[in-house]
Amino acid sequence: MTEESNVYVKRIQRFKVKEKMRLLRIPNSQFFIAFIIFLLAASLSARKYNPFVWTTYKEFPYIFSITINMEAVYLGTYGGILRFNRIENKWDAPVTKSDGFPGEKAEIVAFDRVFNKLWIVSDKSLAAYNPQISLWERDILRISLPLRAISSIGFTHERIFLEGNGSIYSSQRGSFTWEKWTGTLPMNIDWFGEKGKVSIRDYPFLTPYYASDEYFNKYEYTTAAVDNKDMWLGTDKYGVFHYNIYTWNGIHYIVGLANNRVDAIYRDKDSYWLGGGNGTDKGITHINFETGEGKYFRSEDIFGLNSNTVYAITGDKKRIWFGTSDGLMCYKKGECVWKTYSMFDGLPSNIVISLITKEDTIFIGTKEGMALFLPGTEKIVNIETFNNISVNAFGIYRDNLLIGTERGVFLKKDNRFENISDPDGDFNFGVAAIFVDDDALWFGTRRKGVDVYYPDDLEWKEYLYPTPISGEWVFSISGDEDYVWVGTNNGISRYNKKLKMWKTFNETDGLIDNEVRTLYVEKDYIWLGTKEGVTRFKYRDPSVPP
Repeated sequence: MTEESNVYVKRIQRFKVKEKMRLLRIPNSQFFIAFIIFLLAASLSARKYNPFVWTTYKEFPYIFSITINMEAVYLGTYGGILRFNRIENKWDAPVTKSDGFPGEKAEIVAFDRVFNKLWIVSDKSLAAYNPQISLWERDILRISLPLRAISSIGFTHERIFLEGNGSIYSSQRGSFTWEKWTGTLPMNIDWFGEKGKVSIRDYPFLTPYYASDEYFNKYEYTTAAVDNKDMWLGTDKYGVFHYNIYTWNGIHYIVGLANNRVDAIYRDKDSYWLGGGNGTDKGITHINFETGEGKYFRSEDIFGLNSNTVYAITGDKKRIWFGTSDGLMCYKKGECVWKTYSMFDGLPSNIVISLITKEDTIFIGTKEGMALFLPGTEKIVNIETFNNISVNAFGIYRDNLLIGTERGVFLKKDNRFENISDPDGDFNFGVAAIFVDDDALWFGTRRKGVDVYYPDDLEWKEYLYPTPISGEWVFSISGDEDYVWVGTNNGISRYNKKLKMWKTFNETDGLIDNEVRTLYVEKDYIWLGTKEGVTRFKYRDPSVPP
């Protein structure tokens, strides 16, 4: 167990014992302490998610609620809780399904100042979360509460209050036995939700009381919270605003993805480009997840951007390239200009599904063939060898181009294309993914598995579904010096090259969705693109099994 994990366990133990003593007023006996620690250890061992390892980003379109304390700003949204670190002035990892968030949306987020914890009213439960140690302390199903609709939650030192549909119920702290409140309410209730609502109409500098972007699209302000000079505003599909209410200066933050479905990821310095096919929304995302800087790009807003459906992304210092359902798109970073290349410019098909950059040339795989783009001439050249063949994947092997198609694998040497065959004929069923390792070539096939070729030993190996490959369909393969990762329709399979062992990770571990469409490996992390968002996995953490 890591030092971080040891500290985590000890903090949980100390916090829980202290809170139980204070709530229940039970004497501090050695027997009682031992008993509580025993219960904590059992609870921790049964924990489903590791909050230090899995992080998910997705669409966070609608901000329902905001609460502020000295250290952080918490925002309830679809899919979980967003967290802005006021001390470090950056966005911390959101709390989502990957961290055990109970439900689909956080309708109210409230900060209990007595015990320094969050209370969340989700669509499924009333839950208590300790942000200091990333621990869900309590999860009360909504169906077990006397109120079906909860519009407000409030706290005093002794009690918790719930309000909805004109009724108020209260429970003494620690008992969670709810009784209808009929008397006069205490004056010192700290309310959140409807009863603690901030009216944006009280702040004229926000006129006309909606946000708009450079394309004149309008976005509703959904909720607000104020702490001294700081105002935080949530919107419907346009992120979050942070204003100084005295100077009226403000910052706009992009806080999630334009589209949950992620089929392609490309890192550009400290930011990421993400795109996908038909998902819950549409658009291309460019974002720095820590600073909140970024932008959504949508075809209906931008001239030269002809499609929101993205299958592949690559880039260089000056441009970002996108394979889409309507051609090859180019974004010139310095000029912020988009241009689309189509069949009229020489593409064999407008459906571009794979891209790779080799020196100054962009190789383009489409549903009906292959082409290359020569930046010097700004022209597209069609490769007739692959006419009417779906070109699904590329790789670079010893400075030669590997091409994975629906009819097998080809190696480009100079101007010749050599067909590569495997012993079992799996390539004849089509190759969907290629990964070039230091000593091996990995091929994800359409025949329920992965074929690996070791050139130095002239040896082939085959790994099939369902063991050890977890899914029937292989979408992507990537890796580093220690591991190879295979993204499938049923989780991600990891191969430990030193131990020669396979292990599968899926939703039960913290992955947001089992259909892993694309992979991006960097340092200690792997990014997993799915149809429900992108999950970052800290796979080198010692708490992760080898």
